[in-house]
Amino acid sequence: MRLNEVDAELKEMQAQRAAAEPQPVELPEDLPALWRAHVATLVETLSEESVVGRAAEELREMIDGNRPFCLAVTHKLVR
Repeated sequence: MRLNEVDAELKEMQAQRAAAEPQPVELPEDLPALWRAHVATLVETLSEESVVGRAAEELREMIDGNRPFCLAVTHKLVR
């Protein structure tokens, strides 16, 4: 009996999820400029002598950890 109740609840929840409208994600119109500024600041910071060693260690850890996003960002920064 309990299994039937849980199954009915699951089906109801699946129907609710299927009927739900996703909320639109609003992004700022100047997002590309904001991102470029962020990356420029990051590059400038990583170029400072006082952080180069620590930054290199962090990047190595990210690469060794096989984090795909970090690998993509690292590749673009290195190019």
